[in-house]
This record gives sequence, C-alpha cells and structure tokens, in this order.
Amino acid sequence: MTTNTTSSNTFVVYLANIQKQITRTLVVPLVVGFIGNFISCIVFRQKQLRSNAMSLLLTAASIFNIIVLIYGIGTSLYGVDHTSPETYSVVFCKIRIYIRHILLMTVRSYITLASAASFALTSSRTNLRSLCEMRYVKWAIVVVPFIWPLIAIHMPFFTIIRNNQCVNANSYVIPYAIYFFLVVGIFPVVSMVIFILLTVKNLRSLRRRIQPSLVNRVTLKSRDQQFIRMLSALVIMYVTTNLFYPSNVLYSAITNWSYKSSDRIAIESVVYSITTSSELIGHCLCGEIKVKIQRESLNDISNGAYLCHCENCKRAGGGLCSYGLRLPEDKVVVLDSKSLIKKYDDTNTKSKNLLERYFCSQCGSPIYGKRSNSPNILSIKLSLFSDKIDQLPCPIKQIFCKEMMKWEKKIDGAKHYDESAE
Repeated sequence: MTTNTTSSNTFVVYLANIQKQITRTLVVPLVVGFIGNFISCIVFRQKQLRSNAMSLLLTAASIFNIIVLIYGIGTSLYGVDHTSPETYSVVFCKIRIYIRHILLMTVRSYITLASAASFALTSSRTNLRSLCEMRYVKWAIVVVPFIWPLIAIHMPFFTIIRNNQCVNANSYVIPYAIYFFLVVGIFPVVSMVIFILLTVKNLRSLRRRIQPSLVNRVTLKSRDQQFIRMLSALVIMYVTTNLFYPSNVLYSAITNWSYKSSDRIAIESVVYSITTSSELIGHCLCGEIKVKIQRESLNDISNGAYLCHCENCKRAGGGLCSYGLRLPEDKVVVLDSKSLIKKYDDTNTKSKNLLERYFCSQCGSPIYGKRSNSPNILSIKLSLFSDKIDQLPCPIKQIFCKEMMKWEKKIDGAKHYDESAE
C-alpha cells in the first residue's frame, strides 16, 4: 500500500511540475499573439494586397483577435487584486461570457470565409470567382459580427451566479457542452479543412491550364498562391490548437458528476491549464472573502492535502474534521474588501505551538490557519472550494486519527497518524 501511494504521489508531483512550467509560459503566446496580429494588419493593408479578398478577411480576423486579447486579458487582470464583478453582478456575469464568445466566433468565421475565398478564387467557375469581389467581402465582414449575437442568444439566459461563481445552470451543462463542441470545435475545423483541400485540388487543375505566355496572369496567381499557402498554415495551426478546449468542455460536462481520484484530477488539471485559466477561486459562506490559488497547488504534495481530526479543528469548523492544504503565503491571495477577517489565537493545541485561526466575522467560515513555528505557511481550508469538487484532491494524509469517531473510515492510500505528522 505504501509503495502504491508513493508511486501515485510521485506521478502527481510530476504532473504538477509540468503544469507549473505551462503556467509560467502562458504570457508568451499572449504577447506574441498581440504583436503578430498587429504586424499582420500592417502587412495585409499594403497597397498591393488590399484588393485581395483573403487579405481583407485576414485583416478583419487580426483586428478582432486584438480585441479578444484586450477584452479577455483586461477583465481577467482586474480580478487578480479586486473582487471580480462576475462573482456578484449577474449582468456582468452574463455579458462577459456572451461577448467573449461572440468575438471568438467572429474571428473563426473570418478565417473560415478566407478559406472559402481561397477555394472560390481558384475555381474555374466564373460565378464562384465573382463572389470574391470586394463589395461582397466587405458586406460579409460587416454582417458576421451581427449574426453571432443571434446564434449565441441562448447563453445569457442559462448563465447564473452560484456560490459567487459565474457558471452554467445545471440543466444547461450538457446542452452547452454539445453546442460548444460542435459550433466552436467541429464545424469551423471541418469547413476550413474542406475548403483548403478543394483549393489544393483547384490549384493542381490550374497549373495544367495556365499558358506560359500569360505572364501577368501567372504573376497574379502566384500572389494568390502565397496567400493560400499562408492560409493553409493558419488553418493547420487552428485545427491543432482549437480542438482541445471544446473537447475538454465536453469531457468536463460528461464527467461532471463522476468521482475522480487524485491522479485523474492531476491529469485533468494539466490538460485544463493548457486550455484555460490556471487560477482557482474559493470563498466563504457569505461570499465576501475570496481566496485565490493556482490549480497546480492542489496537487503539490510537498505538504499535501490533509484531514485533521483533532478536537480543536472539529470545534473550530463545526464538523468531523478539517480538510486543508498547506501552502507558502506568497502563493495565496486573500481578498477581503470589507475587512471581515478576524483572528482567534488557539493556544491550547496538541503541539503546544500557537495556531492563529482566521475566519469570516460575518458568516463564521474558517479561512486559513497559521502556526507560530511556520509563520510563512498558510493552512488553507479547501472547503472554501467545495463548488469545485471535481478538481479537489484526495487527502494524502490523515492526522490525529485516534480522535476519529468510531464509525469513521480511514482513506485508502492515505498515510495515517495518531498524532501530528511532524
């Protein structure tokens, strides 16, 4: 049993280290993406490229990509040192997700239309090539941002605030996951791939028909082919990077009510960190005090998630035990805008060391503890994150087991101590 536990813990640590590296590099694609889209706008708007339908569509996609970066990052950064409005404002909660989805789908639509334009430009049929006239392309660019608000109109109606978190209603979890997987993942990818494959087929036919004497025509086709090669690379990148998150949303919805082991949670946490935010936010019962930690911290077993069955923890929390995680103070952000956190000095501890117990003075929820012999380490109460049960780790140790109720059962695979583990 000890060997299996050690092996499992080593695996979790390995995944947690991978996730840490991923988290540190998240800022790189954000900065590179902003610079890349800005440069793309400059290149595509050069005089010799302005008359190309694909150039205009890719310019529009780059502009909306910049808007997505500013909007998405801006609203997220505000929540780092402030209480995010989406935790208490129903209107902001609904609008933020709704607008972000519209912006992202607008970008995807422009890239899909650019793929369709590449197919039309290389077609031998005059009526298809005529669809790439600038008047039609400009009309499409204007109309697309007004279509997606109608398609996604269902989203605000089923987005709610539960336990100070902006989430989907329970009845909407599966329908939303299916919608997201199909509309965000499958449909754009399939459309882009089909148009690019048809474009390649058309180009092969064109090479057999073009006469060497038509120099000007060959030059024009060469420029279009450069766009098509660039667009093909963009589609390949889109396919390889944009299927993960929709797939993860669908998977999370399907397994939403399933029990998950600590190893499984660790694996999912790594995948989730690649596709979305790595931050985890918990709160007290009244929601006024919030605690932010990194998801990777949940699987950091240098101290590990634990259950404490001592008499003092039972009385302080009003339950059978305390479910916590010891973390360095600099890895925890506590938001208390109304100064509701109060402290109780617990001097009657088993270890004889002073334990400062911090709690919300408005609702009474325990927040964290701090020992006098390790003042830079906080014992965070993981019950603050109880609305994220699918992401919380199984405790790796139970302490003061001799004070457990007779009918309580010990956790298989965890280390058990009659006293403190220290």
